[in-house]
Amino acid sequence: IVPVLLILAAGGVVETLAALKRREPQRRARKRRERGSNGSRRRLAIAGAIAAAAIACAHLPLDDERGARATHLVGIAGTLATDPARTSDAMTFYTRALAESPQFPAAQFGLATMLTRTGRSAEALPHFQQAVRAWPDHAEARYNFGLALAATGNAQEASRQYTGALRINPDDPDTHLALAKALITLEHPDRAVPHYERGLALRPHDTTALVGLGVALTQLGRSDQAIEHYRTALTHNPRDASAEN
Repeated sequence: IVPVLLILAAGGVVETLAALKRREPQRRARKRRERGSNGSRRRLAIAGAIAAAAIACAHLPLDDERGARATHLVGIAGTLATDPARTSDAMTFYTRALAESPQFPAAQFGLATMLTRTGRSAEALPHFQQAVRAWPDHAEARYNFGLALAATGNAQEASRQYTGALRINPDDPDTHLALAKALITLEHPDRAVPHYERGLALRPHDTTALVGLGVALTQLGRSDQAIEHYRTALTHNPRDASAEN
């Protein structure tokens, strides 16, 4: 069973990469307009969830028919999830997988990610919580859990999840920048600065990070340094109203 599922997982990844390749010209244009976008990263995370489901199946008894069906349904959902237009269909298959195996972390993670994609972050929280409980060392699950928490106004718990994700994957720029933003919300600009700086070291010229760092420095009374970062942001994106303001 497991080799077949791994092939299915690879298929999901290949399909995702093919879709990204087809959209490459548009993606490059969009990236120039807005650096730091992580939409492609999230799509690949869903494909990764398929692989995780296959690995998880290795721990299921061979006679666990419901577990096997749940894994198959997660594979279908993961493939559908690579197309934003099929988000609703993907959610249906993740939900069916959970009906077969309620504690299946790959299904919990996939459904939570789809709920967040559709703006239903509050509904996603218990599913992310289940996924993180089952996968405590899954950096992507913790990162996405943090995004959902932040979207519902819980910056404190979001920062805790981001911190946990960085312990697992310390070189992820998105997580550093998300943690920095949460710390600004919590009025800790001194703690936010190192994460903005690390995020920029990993992904230079990110205008959102440059502006965020400028905000943190302004709050710390370091206006001259803040202005430098605002100017740099405008150099890379002259239409960035937040940097100009």
